[in-house]
Amino acid sequence: MNGHVGCSVIVYYHGQLIHSEGYRLNDEASVYQAELSGLTLALRFVQSILHWDSVRVYTDSLSLLTALAAAHTTDPAIWRLKDTLRAIKQHRVISLHWVKAHEGTEGNEMADIVAKQATTKDSTDLVLLRPFNHINSVLKAELVRQWQDRWILTLNGRTTAEFFPQVSLQPHLYNRRIMQILTGHGRFPSYFCRFSIMDHDQCECGQRGDVFHYLRTCPRTGDLRSQLVFDPMYPPSLFEHTANIPILDLIVLRQASGLQALVGRLLAVWSVPLAVLALGSSIVHSPHPFLPMSSLTKTGGEDPVMYVIGRQAQ
Repeated sequence: MNGHVGCSVIVYYHGQLIHSEGYRLNDEASVYQAELSGLTLALRFVQSILHWDSVRVYTDSLSLLTALAAAHTTDPAIWRLKDTLRAIKQHRVISLHWVKAHEGTEGNEMADIVAKQATTKDSTDLVLLRPFNHINSVLKAELVRQWQDRWILTLNGRTTAEFFPQVSLQPHLYNRRIMQILTGHGRFPSYFCRFSIMDHDQCECGQRGDVFHYLRTCPRTGDLRSQLVFDPMYPPSLFEHTANIPILDLIVLRQASGLQALVGRLLAVWSVPLAVLALGSSIVHSPHPFLPMSSLTKTGGEDPVMYVIGRQAQ
């Protein structure tokens, strides 16, 4: 409550409340640790009484009862509770019961009130070791924070950052065509020009042919773009709707076919074969030095696969 953690035990005898006790725990304690501490208080009270033969203990923590019933556990606190229960059973009958929380059960509601009152104390009554899951969550949060800082400052992956400005441990699985959009590494004139595969970075419409051009302004993709549900000025919205994925796939396929047609027209103009260009299963001769002569590069994903073979044709 309010970032604080508390536990409590209350004792009824023939329907009358005869004892209540609440402890404030350190703020890092988990709810499970609070339930475990509450049961520890209850068993400590049972050990202090002299005249009762049968004792019934109620808790709303099913996970705690499950851990106590398990044959194997690595939690030392559970082993201590089991030892205490075995010691008590040598002298009196004791049983553990589960009660559903927040169902109006008088004893459970009273224990909840006492535990909440304990959280208002100025100081803690009991300091517990931080649980492993708390340590893991703190470490994970710190790693994600550092990752986010680096993601903001780095010069790499800026196209991807336009679509995913916030880092996350949640994986995003897309096919190779969608990855071309996310990275900008695909069949786009701007990308080919960057590696001297083309001698310019312009689309057929005369504008710079990068990913955002085909998603925002290119007339060749206008009919497909009109089906997308997103804010063109906020790229992350593009992947907030799964219905956009098949449309993005078609946009990349259309751009790839347009680029292949452009290469075909260029080949029809030039006449001196200097390099070999393989598109899918067919091989044509490229006569222009916009294809590099000293490298072997593979680009793209699905068919048609484009290979730029870096050697002169004989």
